[in-house]
Amino acid sequence: MKHLKSIKEFNKVNEQLFGAEVRKFNKSVFGSDTGSQDGESKDTTDKPKGDQKLEVKTVTATPPEARDLGSYGKFSPGKKTSDPLVVVYGGVNVGGRKSGVYMYDYFGSVADRYNLFVANDHNVDGLGSYKALKDKVGDSPSKKILYIFSGGWRPGMAVLNKYGAKEFSKIYLVDPWMGSKDSENFYVKLAKENPEKVEYYYTSGGATNNSARNGVASAVETKNQQKENSHMKTNVDAVTSLINFA
Repeated sequence: MKHLKSIKEFNKVNEQLFGAEVRKFNKSVFGSDTGSQDGESKDTTDKPKGDQKLEVKTVTATPPEARDLGSYGKFSPGKKTSDPLVVVYGGVNVGGRKSGVYMYDYFGSVADRYNLFVANDHNVDGLGSYKALKDKVGDSPSKKILYIFSGGWRPGMAVLNKYGAKEFSKIYLVDPWMGSKDSENFYVKLAKENPEKVEYYYTSGGATNNSARNGVASAVETKNQQKENSHMKTNVDAVTSLINFA
């Protein structure tokens, strides 16, 4: 019952945030996967591009090196200041956990490879958080990677509107909500103008907008529809690609 309750909680919050349209896809967005949505820990092995086998381990703890970056989220340094910077904007609460907690399920085991920022939640000030991050790391990172999951579409869009896609070496769109016309136009345009830089990991219903989903998927060179149609597991697919990229 605890498992069922956490899914209902996610759906309730999602509907409150995005409105009636979300009710149309709450069933399809999770598919057959429910375990990782409730914060359960498991190991998942995937084979990314080429023949290099990389393991993405989900964990349930924030790295001990992570420190608050103002009120925006947590920053954990890499082994070197030149390690790639990864900027993560996650979605709404799942099972009572903020994205500032559950995104470490996917990034925690590889956090020391990067200068890593994970926003507190989907309501974070995108511009304010990214400015604070730039002030902290300067120009040292060898790459800058933007990672937008689910409800993180809003702060991510704010950052991209200000700094442009040119600011980043790679942009991961991980089943972001694109239910409004403004968000659809923005992300489809981003994908069309940056087909090699933008990667798209998605489910059939996560965008809440088939036109937007198809527009982004048809524009980018690298995309993957999650085989179990699991909203949360799109993170496993995307992080597998990310650790192969940088």
